[in-house]
Amino acid sequence: MKTENMGSKKVIDLSMTELFAGIGAQTRAKNNLLANKDIIKQIIGDCEINFNVVAISEWDIKSIISNDLLNNGLQETFPNYDNLEKEQMLEFLDQFTLSKNGSKPCDKSYIHKFKFEEIRELYIAMKRTRNLGSIMDIKGVDLPHTDVITYSFPCTDLSLAGNCAGLEIGTRSGLLWEVKRILEELNSISKLPKFLIMENVEALLFKKNIDKWNIFTNYLEQLGYKNTTMVLNAQDFGVPQHRKRAFCISVLSGTKEVEVTKVKRETNLIDFLKLNDVNSTNKYINEYKDAMPKLTPSRIKYIEKCKTINDNGNCMTITTKQDRAPNAGLLFCDENGLLSENRTDININGDYAPYRFLTAREQFMLMGFDENDFDKLNAKGISKATIEKQAGNSIVVQKLEAIFASIIKIHIIENEIFTPINNTEYMIDENDNFIAVSNIA
Repeated sequence: MKTENMGSKKVIDLSMTELFAGIGAQTRAKNNLLANKDIIKQIIGDCEINFNVVAISEWDIKSIISNDLLNNGLQETFPNYDNLEKEQMLEFLDQFTLSKNGSKPCDKSYIHKFKFEEIRELYIAMKRTRNLGSIMDIKGVDLPHTDVITYSFPCTDLSLAGNCAGLEIGTRSGLLWEVKRILEELNSISKLPKFLIMENVEALLFKKNIDKWNIFTNYLEQLGYKNTTMVLNAQDFGVPQHRKRAFCISVLSGTKEVEVTKVKRETNLIDFLKLNDVNSTNKYINEYKDAMPKLTPSRIKYIEKCKTINDNGNCMTITTKQDRAPNAGLLFCDENGLLSENRTDININGDYAPYRFLTAREQFMLMGFDENDFDKLNAKGISKATIEKQAGNSIVVQKLEAIFASIIKIHIIENEIFTPINNTEYMIDENDNFIAVSNIA
């Protein structure tokens, strides 16, 4: 992290490494924030900012492909790679521990059986995302200089929908201790990042897990970090989803709690998804129908176990699979999946349930991605089940945007970077808020 004078304008450089990157919600949030010129100008005044992702860590092959597609676009032309032989690419890929399901490592022979085009796609995705592979294989010395490290480690053993094995070493959620190992290694070579950002399920802070989590945060304090732990709900950031997640923002040599400004926008689920817009909904009839399950005794019971969201302002938490209870909610619908007033006739849609789940497209939108993102994955042939899983495992982008805004603001304050804008100077008041004062010099 550095600030350079470029003539009369100052340039701020921030670098970020995403551990457990998934489909890259962190990268998307960073890009969205930088594209919002009004917000950036409010934060940094007349400075310029370079905020770049220098490395990620992700081992799930499907997530690697989606991450690259969403954040780097289609792999259309790569003249430097056109003459690569299959053996060269496999030699590179064999350096990494990868997974075909996100839970267990796959054998090298699994990837060796890929078609040439699939090997090339994975090779390019690894290169373009600067992927270091499994966190188990990363050494502190491997990481490029980085100012921000994000670590949304697996919630599998913490979530109430999981097996509740906790943060024990050897569990998926126990990969938190690999983060500790990497920080130890970075500390030994004086390369600790300025900021750490953790995201996980709220259950991390529950009685069963809090003691182990406190061991980790106490270690961060020993390294010199000031920790701010909070629970943020997506619906407080303009997204109609009741999704509470725990966050911990750690600032090296920090002195104050970090404040994350909520972005309250008046919106509701129906308007957000345009579910009453006939011109819009007609395009998605096939997707709606695909989200209607067959009528079975177990699915009839869903009506009692799950929230009906036709008339609600928000859905419940998006999970990795909707066809279970609980889920994000049920939309009572007609045979075409369009909203219906029916609540009593179980058999109104014949062999299908009187309701539908949120579609994969809708789930993606409710995680802060846009429809074009879904269309890219869909056109690529990525299955609905995979898209649902990737959405459920991701982070609501708008929450990350607000967090990144807060750490940029901290950097500005700590480095006293205030530059005049159109005869206006921006100063900091006693509450660390920016205030504008006339520049009469």
